[in-house]
Amino acid sequence: MTRLLLLAPLLLAACAATAPDDNKQAQEDGVTCRRETQVGTSIPKSHCRSNTQKAADRAAVDDMTQSIRNHPGQSPMANGK
Repeated sequence: MTRLLLLAPLLLAACAATAPDDNKQAQEDGVTCRRETQVGTSIPKSHCRSNTQKAADRAAVDDMTQSIRNHPGQSPMANGK
């Protein structure tokens, strides 16, 4: 039991040391990860998105903005988008 208690910090340190390498690999593959802490908690979570997902989100925002500019006074959600 004492061996486990002595080895636990080493194992945890080894796991923590590999995280930046994983993030670097993810960026090379076109995936970006961010650690965000939500309101009401102090535990951050990783959120990863690919470049394709980011481009699709940008396109959706551009479409919504264009819809608002073309039809001022109408709710953009009224069209079912």
